[in-house]
Amino acid sequence: HLHTRNRDLGEVWLQTRISNDTDVDMIMWALREDVVKRAKEQTVNLEHELDSAGLHMTRLLIVHGPGPTEPIPWQAPQQGSLIDIQT
Repeated sequence: HLHTRNRDLGEVWLQTRISNDTDVDMIMWALREDVVKRAKEQTVNLEHELDSAGLHMTRLLIVHGPGPTEPIPWQAPQQGSLIDIQT
């Protein structure tokens, strides 16, 4: 989970889940309409970048509006590890 506020993007939330070692599921929330538009325009580029890293975009949902006040519940995989970074 990532939540940031900066001059260029405004307030943005990002939730990313990786499953089956290579499947990437992402949800992005942004308050500014121009940031949502830019994100949607760059979707194909993101998919290419992930593909070049051996990852597969299973879902990318971009929402114009505030993100969750609490992180969406996450369940640990049966195998693997988790790195939880709070900035």
